[in-house]
Amino acid sequence: MNLKKIILDFYKSDALINPTVLATYLHDDILLEWNSSKGFIQMNRDDLLALASELSRSYIRSKVDISHIVKEGDLVSV
Repeated sequence: MNLKKIILDFYKSDALINPTVLATYLHDDILLEWNSSKGFIQMNRDDLLALASELSRSYIRSKVDISHIVKEGDLVSV
């Protein structure tokens, strides 16, 4: 399966609100880092699955509109 298809399938799958589906996409060693309005946040795989579980309580579906997806070598940017 090509990288762009994996990324598109991820965003179309409701993985963001379904921890069972999300688990199929996440590497065991994932570490998400970002600067939010609450400061610097780090989340590991278990944290992300818990977040998806929490989001599933509030949302029935998730919708992502992708304006651009670019692949160069083994990197994909959305």
